[in-house]
Amino acid sequence: MTCKLYLAGPYGFSEAGRYFYYQVFIPRIEALGCEVLNPWTLTATERIARVQGIPYGSEKRSAWQRLNAEIAANNVRAIDRADGIIIKFLINFIFYFSITLKPHCILDHKSAHNQFKLIICT
Repeated sequence: MTCKLYLAGPYGFSEAGRYFYYQVFIPRIEALGCEVLNPWTLTATERIARVQGIPYGSEKRSAWQRLNAEIAANNVRAIDRADGIIIKFLINFIFYFSITLKPHCILDHKSAHNQFKLIICT
């Protein structure tokens, strides 16, 4: 069975972040045999580009409101499918200390909204 990991963090917002995310981090996770659930690819880029192309004004605001709801729903479905979630502070910790991730390093965590697993390796 493949471990499915949702990667939560801000790395898609900047060019440097995207480089790290796609050239370093995702390949390292995939090398472990895990499937990456990438929030930056869950919504079709064509849908985003279409909204970005609308002239500023109420139509664009309304289009973003509808698309934001779709993006959120796509992320909720991915999180629900995930075996674990790697969040930003853990990404920094993992790479700062050069810790090797292992799929068995999982700590169950319950939030007010649902139960999920955080990947923590020591």
